[in-house]
Amino acid sequence: VDIPKGAYIMSETCVQSVEFRPFTADLVQETFGTFPDANELHAIISYMDGYGYENNVLGMGGYYVDSGILTFMNHGCNGSNNYGPLEIAYGHPRESDSLTEVTADPNYFPYDNENMDDVLYDPVLDRHYEFEWSSTDGALKDIKKGEEMFCSYLLFTSIEVEWADTVSELREQCQGAAGLVVMLDTGDSNGIKKAQ
Repeated sequence: VDIPKGAYIMSETCVQSVEFRPFTADLVQETFGTFPDANELHAIISYMDGYGYENNVLGMGGYYVDSGILTFMNHGCNGSNNYGPLEIAYGHPRESDSLTEVTADPNYFPYDNENMDDVLYDPVLDRHYEFEWSSTDGALKDIKKGEEMFCSYLLFTSIEVEWADTVSELREQCQGAAGLVVMLDTGDSNGIKKAQ
């Protein structure tokens, strides 16, 4: 086995995200949508939305892009992901960790029901949230040399209003439709509208 089940993978680069804080993300998207001469922002929006994940940990939606090679990992259709939260590998997944685009209900946002009431505020984690997000990710099964690594893009959606669209888009992509990155890279107007 080249990468054994339960191994951490590139954890040293996972904490060095390219961060688009909420105000910056809003400004870039608003400027692109408002000013016709702001075409140069297309590349930034493509990078931010196509390769990053949105998180509202700072109160509003910001984007975080993994600065390492893992940012180019594809979605594992129908649960074929072999990289993700190690709680899955050890048999202790949260409800949302075990969902696939096939089993997910677009009308039910799973993160609402994960009990966070007993979690205390931790000032150390508040200053190191990127480590907290990535410190539990690794190989969900044995991965052989040359085998492609896949993750679940469902885990990148933490904002309820985007859940149904994410599930629908992943279902379409797993049936052969072009994904957001392809649409953004080719200048497809539908992809650009979704990115805003």
